[in-house]
Amino acid sequence: MFSLVPVFTWWLTIQLFGLAALPLTGWVFRWLPDRGYAFSKAVGLLVVSYLLWLGASAGILINDLGGITFALLLLAGLSAWAGLSRAPAGENPLRYAREQIITFWRCERRHILMVEALFLLAFAGWVVVRAYAPDKIMQFYGEKYMEIAFLNGVLNSPRFPPLDPWLSGFGISYYYFGYVMMAVVTRLSGVLPEVGFDLYDALTFALAAACAYGVVSNLVRLAGGSRRAAGGTGLLGALFVVGLGNLEGLVHGLNSARLLPEEFIRWLAIPGLASEAQSGSFYPGHGWWWWTASRVLNDVNLNGQPVLEPITEFP
Repeated sequence: MFSLVPVFTWWLTIQLFGLAALPLTGWVFRWLPDRGYAFSKAVGLLVVSYLLWLGASAGILINDLGGITFALLLLAGLSAWAGLSRAPAGENPLRYAREQIITFWRCERRHILMVEALFLLAFAGWVVVRAYAPDKIMQFYGEKYMEIAFLNGVLNSPRFPPLDPWLSGFGISYYYFGYVMMAVVTRLSGVLPEVGFDLYDALTFALAAACAYGVVSNLVRLAGGSRRAAGGTGLLGALFVVGLGNLEGLVHGLNSARLLPEEFIRWLAIPGLASEAQSGSFYPGHGWWWWTASRVLNDVNLNGQPVLEPITEFP
């Protein structure tokens, strides 16, 4: 049954990361018009996860709620230092920091609200997609079983490298930091691992949208563009990154609905597209049609015969 409580706690948790990292982000990106506000949530999650990973790998921290809390407080301490150390000599640091926050809000409130609205809409939208997407966990093959096993391996490991769920007594010999970040938010928010597994996917989508918006809008403003132009172009940048980055699924849908000319299908040369059954419905609903999105390139040898197709994975 779909519940909004885990969604809200997950959103609240990532907001906490963003607030803890905001002064540090503002110091690092002080040359940007928005002081890196659009990146604060991603920076907060990255820094907390890295501090936990570093401490648990060195035997200083334990990978549990206490270790995560310590890493979060350490980030908050670094942020406080970054925010207070900028006060001019002879001026009260707290008063200076408060005035800077008020000034920043007055100047950037439209941008801040736009970032928050975009993040919330992207997060909520992809939560719905993940909740109701058919066949998101295949009955066989695929990588989801491995991924959720790695998440549980991280959650059940007091130290790093985490325990390998496939080889008892050994550590994971695979890049696993993304699962550490997934586990950090899962544990701190208190949601079940299987719920956090889907919510992290939505979080990645939302962070990508917010960061893409931040990159494009800041570039436009640095180039002398107006705030309105920066906002509109930033939204377009977010749309291109998370919404229009790969149109292969649309091509399959149009082909299944018999809306593509045969000449165009042959010209695209997407492996398997020409031989797919056309059901008349926009949703193909057969086979692994979506898998070919990572196999859209193909090559032939000097004799014109197909050769092994390259795997072109995409974000």
